[in-house]
Amino acid sequence: MSLDELDAYLSSEDAPPECMMLSDLDGFLTGIIVGPDFIAPSEWLPEIWGGEAPRFGDGKQVEAAFGAIMDRYNEIVRQIGDDTFQPILLRSAKTGTVIATDWAYGFAQAITLRPRRWTKMVKSEAGLLLIPIMVLCEADEILDELGLSCEELSQTMEEAIEILPATVMGIAHYWRMPAAQQKKPRH
Repeated sequence: MSLDELDAYLSSEDAPPECMMLSDLDGFLTGIIVGPDFIAPSEWLPEIWGGEAPRFGDGKQVEAAFGAIMDRYNEIVRQIGDDTFQPILLRSAKTGTVIATDWAYGFAQAITLRPRRWTKMVKSEAGLLLIPIMVLCEADEILDELGLSCEELSQTMEEAIEILPATVMGIAHYWRMPAAQQKKPRH
């Protein structure tokens, strides 16, 4: 099953209504991969389906869907290892604008699997690496709280999207460095 076919399946009536779409899934897988701990697929796969079991036509469709998910997982692992990470982001059919909010929500959902471990990063200088992802998650709140114009918010989001690959690589490097170096608290 290709990513396009997986995307079609995730959008179909056979998939649970609360399941992740392809961009959310990509952010979620990325967060799992670059995070502080290895998380077994048996723990994170149910999260993809939003707590409900998906319906598959037959065993081949089950195998194909899970195969496509694991293929993307392995591709992200390779991209992180090669320092060539590229997220799968949505593009508006009307305007052609790249939309990264779903991807960022997926990444944030991965953080919720190990919140206490991620707190260590948040409390360190490296916590700044999470800002672009949080900006993408909370764009409306930022607009209200900071009093940004729509144009300023749009520019901020474009910049966050542009640095997303470097952000992910920075997070991956943080979690792979020796623990003694991770403990630097912010001043």
